[in-house]
Amino acid sequence: RMMVLELVISDANKPLLLANDMFIPYLICGLFLDPDHPRADLKDEIKLWSQQMHAECFAQLALLPLGRDALLDNPAVSEALMEVAERGMSEEACGFAKAALKSLSGDELQMRTEGDKHM
Repeated sequence: RMMVLELVISDANKPLLLANDMFIPYLICGLFLDPDHPRADLKDEIKLWSQQMHAECFAQLALLPLGRDALLDNPAVSEALMEVAERGMSEEACGFAKAALKSLSGDELQMRTEGDKHM
């Protein structure tokens, strides 16, 4: 089985995935934010795994200008990522959502030349 994260990491695959109008809604659905989600009865560990993976997909997509533009064109993306960043099921999911939001904000990472150089 191939997971969507394995596909979205490659910049070559991103345009193909984004060409499908259902791809971004699929990613949002995988965040399990809707209390009436059709799979709300899944085990918590499966929902947690799904949220982490789909949040990371958003972070990966936001790195490519084409992906960033596609995510910015859909207002539901930022809303969903803000919710995960604030109330995600894990620190990892929150971190990926925050990374995606940072990329979508247009802020660029800056390299430190002095002091603590960890990012």
